[in-house]
Amino acid sequence: MSESVDFLSISGDAPKDFITDREYRPGYRSRRQRYESYIAKVGSKYYPNESITEHLVTRIGQTFGADVADSKLRIIAGQVRFMSKYFLDRQTEQLTHGAEIFELCLGKENYA
Repeated sequence: MSESVDFLSISGDAPKDFITDREYRPGYRSRRQRYESYIAKVGSKYYPNESITEHLVTRIGQTFGADVADSKLRIIAGQVRFMSKYFLDRQTEQLTHGAEIFELCLGKENYA
């Protein structure tokens, strides 16, 4: 497994990196490795429980059939990181943090 960081700006409270993860896929005839893009986040308020909880919530959502991005946990640079699979087209779409959407809908004063 190998990770490389692509320096994209990703907003939000917790520090985030854009990571390309390469994994060997056992059971496939080809020894090719698959490259997947993830947003890797370190839990900032309740480390490491925040990352573990986000991964658990993703799995619960998937179990109930919700359309959510796949996720996994990794230790990167000695820190537990929640990795959410990146699903947008980087050329035409942009990720917007939920807090930014609430602020736009409610107005700055009401959101605060």
